[in-house]
Amino acid sequence: AFFLALGGLIVSIIFKVVLSTGDEENRCDNANTMFIISLVIFFIRMVDMVLGCCTIGCWFCSRSKEINDRQLIPHIINCIIVGTAQCLLSLGNIVLGIIGLVSEGTDCAGSIISIVFAVLLIMDSAFEMFIWIGAYFIRINQDKATIPPIVDRIIPNCLVRWARRTRL
Repeated sequence: AFFLALGGLIVSIIFKVVLSTGDEENRCDNANTMFIISLVIFFIRMVDMVLGCCTIGCWFCSRSKEINDRQLIPHIINCIIVGTAQCLLSLGNIVLGIIGLVSEGTDCAGSIISIVFAVLLIMDSAFEMFIWIGAYFIRINQDKATIPPIVDRIIPNCLVRWARRTRL
């Protein structure tokens, strides 16, 4: 998602430079707004990547004898918020691109590429939301849910020994 956001930012910069300069008649008015939205999406993804690395890194480094995975719930909620923000901002980029195409025609033809990146970001955030919401409900109900005995037979013995040795 970070690289998709970076790609969308680069495309919006090119779109802004190429199509927002020039005379008043051949200029796309939505290019500046689409650039700002792409910049916000990229910034959110960059902060998410840094916070995610810090949260997971600190969680693994500070693991005590007592395993408490509920400490990851704030990180999971953070990821749900980031995914929602990415989805809404990308939807805004799509709407602005379509408005530019409809109202200004070929002057905003470059917004098609921004729309493609926004659709890819929405697909990515929808997939992430599915995963993070599932992870949230698993973490919330981990004390109440029992693991079926067949799962123990599926896991290879080398992984079981490694997990016991590292206390995961």
